[in-house]
Amino acid sequence: MVLIINILIQPQAKEDIKNIWLYTFKTWGVKQADLYTKDLGVTIDLLSVNPKIGFTIEHVKEGYRLYRFRHHFIVYLFVSNSIVITRVLNKNMYVNKQL
Repeated sequence: MVLIINILIQPQAKEDIKNIWLYTFKTWGVKQADLYTKDLGVTIDLLSVNPKIGFTIEHVKEGYRLYRFRHHFIVYLFVSNSIVITRVLNKNMYVNKQL
């Protein structure tokens, strides 16, 4: 049996993804920007299949989890049968300062 979980992407996470695309576009071009964000979307979909795959970051904020995607961290909550993506942060950012 496959559990279907809703994926909700918060406005700040949408802005993060947009900025990731823009940075990648400026640095490596449209093809790479499209590919990177497409793969990011596939990774977010993976979280809906296995929502507990990410590491807990309870010490930063209650209920939050973190999953690494290449050069970024997907920050999310698993609440009421939904994955809530709150941020997509560069691996060099301090997560606790961004939440």
